[in-house]
Amino acid sequence: MISFIVRRLIVTVFLLLLISLMTFAIFFLIPRLAGQTTYELAQQYVGRNPTPAAAHAIERKLGFDQPLPVQYGRFVKGIVMGAHYDAGPDKSYCPSPASVTRSVTSSQCGRC
Repeated sequence: MISFIVRRLIVTVFLLLLISLMTFAIFFLIPRLAGQTTYELAQQYVGRNPTPAAAHAIERKLGFDQPLPVQYGRFVKGIVMGAHYDAGPDKSYCPSPASVTRSVTSSQCGRC
C-alpha cells in the first residue's frame, strides 16, 4: 500500500511539472517560435502607442530578456510562492494557490 501511494505521489509531481511546462510554453515559448521578439511581447504589455523606452523597461521588468530556463524558474516560483505585480498603475499581490492560511478576495488579487 505504501509503494502505491509513493508511486502516485511521484506521478502527481511529474504531472504538475508537465502541466506547468505546457502552460509556460503556451504563453512564453510559442509566441517566440511564431516569430515574435521579446521586444514585441513587451509592447503588448505596455499598451497603445508604446514608446521604445517604455517597451524596453517592461521587457527588463518582466524578465523577457533573460534565458527561457530562468523565465520558467520565475514562472514556477510565482506559482509556488506567489507573485507581486507592479508593472501597471496599481500594485497587486497574488498568493500561491497552495496557500491555505488566508483567504483571497478579488480586491487582494485582481489578476489571478
